[in-house]
Amino acid sequence: KYNENYSRLYDDPTDPRYVHPDSLNVSGYHYRVAGTNLNRFARNTKSIIAKWDITSQIDKHNLPKVGIEVQADDLSYENITLVPAKTALGREIVPFIPSIDGVESTNHDLFQRTPFKVSAYAQDKIELDNMIINIGLRLETFDPNGKTPVDPSDPDIYNPFKLEHRYHDLNGDGQIGLAEEVASNAITVAERETYWYKKASRKTSLSPRLGIAYPITDKGIIRFSYGIFEQIPEYSQLYQGDQYKLVSAQQGVQGPYGNNDLKPQRSTIYEIGLQQQMTDNIAVDVTGFYRDIRDWISSSQPIPTFLAGLSYSQRINRDFANVRGITLSVKRRWAQNFSFGIDYTFQVADGTNSTPDQEFYAQQNGQEPTKTLAPLSWDQTHTLNGNIFIGNEQQGISIIAAVSSGQPYTPTRLTGSNTGKNVMAGLVQNSGRKPYIARFDVEAFKNFSFSGVDVQLFVRAFNVFDRKNPINVFGDTGLADYTLQQVEISGYDKGWFDLPTNFSEPRSVYLGTKISL
Repeated sequence: KYNENYSRLYDDPTDPRYVHPDSLNVSGYHYRVAGTNLNRFARNTKSIIAKWDITSQIDKHNLPKVGIEVQADDLSYENITLVPAKTALGREIVPFIPSIDGVESTNHDLFQRTPFKVSAYAQDKIELDNMIINIGLRLETFDPNGKTPVDPSDPDIYNPFKLEHRYHDLNGDGQIGLAEEVASNAITVAERETYWYKKASRKTSLSPRLGIAYPITDKGIIRFSYGIFEQIPEYSQLYQGDQYKLVSAQQGVQGPYGNNDLKPQRSTIYEIGLQQQMTDNIAVDVTGFYRDIRDWISSSQPIPTFLAGLSYSQRINRDFANVRGITLSVKRRWAQNFSFGIDYTFQVADGTNSTPDQEFYAQQNGQEPTKTLAPLSWDQTHTLNGNIFIGNEQQGISIIAAVSSGQPYTPTRLTGSNTGKNVMAGLVQNSGRKPYIARFDVEAFKNFSFSGVDVQLFVRAFNVFDRKNPINVFGDTGLADYTLQQVEISGYDKGWFDLPTNFSEPRSVYLGTKISL
């Protein structure tokens, strides 16, 4: 709402305070330098958790443990995209909420959800003369307290497409005639709620766990472990967009929308390892691992609606991955005023999609569904870490170094002129590798005592050598600071391509004091 004086005040086109951001996006090679952030977001979670555990050494061989945990959550969520009001001259001024209560608007999501979960476990540690066995079983049940549309072709309760969902069939002939398409005969939202949804099912699972440690010498142990681990999907994947507010005037695939009926994500993990003590202070550990991951959250193929040309995508359990590798570590415990550790990991992580949205955006670009495994975006083939501490309880210095190979990225090839660049599709997903990353951190401390008060002075320096570690790269070059576009684009500020987000944090140094009374 605005009065005439307010309207005249902001009709001045030189005043940038209430310019819609979209009107400033004059080119793909310019930063937005003004405008109004039209998004308003609020989320609140309240949790009540009750836990009970009991452990008892019933005899010299068995240490059983049982427990139960109950958790009730209360989620409140609101997301508003404000719509700029306009004066008679078309000047955009103060934004306003697009509807009276916001519920029916595609620009306003407002809901409250109350998921409930219970987990219980029983395990036993069995200590035999030459072997230690850990065996257990975990039961988990999750009730999303949610609902899904009965008719997937007409999911939006606030804006139904089918006439039988909009108006009452007064004469009972199974069709809605012109005489019945009147406002006084419209079906209310409250009436639709009585038949529109079906309840999402409760999810229950059993997860076994097994671990065996067997000494092969007086200083060496071989171990094996197996376990199934269930993970409830993030609440945002379950509930965000679960009202399926479709824009009827917009063709194509909309979404992806939350799905209250998602199953837990399931990981099966195998590990085998050898721990060997080399000297009184030095130990070596070698561990091989394999993880099979199923029911990862992804985006469904387009679900057609009653309106021709309009479809939508929702969250589904579709993706899978496997991770395998080996870790070698050497550790020296603290003695003679110093300790150190070094570990190396070789890992291969393959999967169908790295994020839940990847499949959806591939659909938007006209690509086929992912059918083969590819390196995941967080795959890191080689990782080497080292640390050393010199000192004692009163003073000391720690040095930490880490070097890792680059993570995958999907190469791109640009076609067209510099004013109409397009990304060529069909290049192999995550077939390129980013440059390696190296980091060097140092921490030193000194303790003092004054009249019974303990004081510690410390300095912490991260990324000491101020290395520009590339975490994102341009797809056409594989580099974080160079793209072929900046050579071909003329008349624009080349600084647009200098993206700070392509690099890790620069060097930072902290000086501090801890006081203990």
